[in-house]
Amino acid sequence: MVALLKAKGLGVGRGIRDTWARPLAGNAGSGQGRAQAPGVPAKSGRPQAQVAAKDPKAAMYAKGRMKAGEMNGTEQAYHDHLTQRQHAGEIAWFKFEGMTFKLADDTRYTPDFMVMLADGQLQAHEVKGYWTDDARVKTKVAASLFPIEFIAIKKKAKKDGGGWDKEVF
Repeated sequence: MVALLKAKGLGVGRGIRDTWARPLAGNAGSGQGRAQAPGVPAKSGRPQAQVAAKDPKAAMYAKGRMKAGEMNGTEQAYHDHLTQRQHAGEIAWFKFEGMTFKLADDTRYTPDFMVMLADGQLQAHEVKGYWTDDARVKTKVAASLFPIEFIAIKKKAKKDGGGWDKEVF
């Protein structure tokens, strides 16, 4: 590769930018005759961002993960619902991301809410706006390994009367 570049009158760059070619002599600093790497604009010298293809299902998914300990909108609404149930005396205690379960080596599962009912029963509540297959599998595996009740919570649409759908695993 180096021999091919030298045969064309180009030297090999050094250091961080060792993947692009530069002229051996002449035109130094003028910007003329400088070979550019693919995807690098001539003026800035920085790589251009890659544009991802538009996925029609992309609008259905969240834009990214929340930081640990932060709630998304659906989780915040469910937190408010649990607070009302606690004031009514149905729930003794609840905590957001209060416990993590080890499912296998290098595989852990943290349900959204750990809830203790007034009678002392402990439950794990997983709140989702949309269920993916891998999230459902992790919840089912956790339910099969641990002696507490795992409950999937999904917010009902307002046109369906609002509230919460629940599925016990």
